[in-house]
This record gives sequence, structure tokens and C-alpha cells, in this order.
Amino acid sequence: MKEDRLVKKALNGKIEGIRRRGRPRTIWLDAVENDLREMKVKRWRKTPEDREAWATIMKGAKVLRGP
Repeated sequence: MKEDRLVKKALNGKIEGIRRRGRPRTIWLDAVENDLREMKVKRWRKTPEDREAWATIMKGAKVLRGP
């Protein structure tokens, strides 16, 4: 994937600014990584290139969290 694509920038982007006090908010990517860890999925950043494997993972994720 090219580095200048919007999807790539959104996935790897960093937000700058001052942090609030207290516990940091859970970001979407953290939740996704936790779900994939529960499903024991490794190399998840490369898996979407194999559409069939990714479809299987997504079906498992729906079962994990519901429809």
C-alpha cells in the first residue's frame, strides 16, 4: 500500500496535542488489536491481502462481539 493513501495515513497517524489528565481513552485500533489477540490472529496487518483468510477472521469477530 502506498504511504500517501488516506487509509494508510489514518491507520498509522499520530494525533498531536496536550493529553488530558487521568486514564487515556481507548482508541479504535486498540479495541481491534485486543479482539484480534483474543482470536489468536497473528500478522493481522498482512492478512487482509488474502481475502478468504480475512473473511474468515471477520466471521469469527462477529461471533465474538455479536452482529
